[in-house]
Amino acid sequence: MSTIEYRKLFRADIVLNLRYHIKSAPLIEYKALSKNLSATGLQMIGDKLLDKETILELEIILPNTKPLYFLGSVVWQIKCDYTPPSKKNYYSTRVRFLHASSKDVIIISDFITNILKQCAADREKEIIDSLEKANS
Repeated sequence: MSTIEYRKLFRADIVLNLRYHIKSAPLIEYKALSKNLSATGLQMIGDKLLDKETILELEIILPNTKPLYFLGSVVWQIKCDYTPPSKKNYYSTRVRFLHASSKDVIIISDFITNILKQCAADREKEIIDSLEKANS
């Protein structure tokens, strides 16, 4: 059986609105923001302390599309260094996707690819503009 090397997949640094609940407690909904996103998971920041391997039902809100739904598992969580004026604790959490519809996986993969293409195009423009300025 082969395994996927998760670190080798593209990750897009993007802030997206997330809603989730712990599968064993579906009546309590939490909100978080993504820090980065890949086809196999995401890193999010929120104020809920979660145990490793906690199963989450996630709703990811992409711009200009219907929300996407994923079942995920907490891989790790660390307390964020920054403490806001409210003194509230925030946590950075890595979630690995366990299940999603094929359609949602394709949508998220295409979304990540488009972000990375745009970043590459922006960087190329920045380099060419720097060359133009240096050569004038």
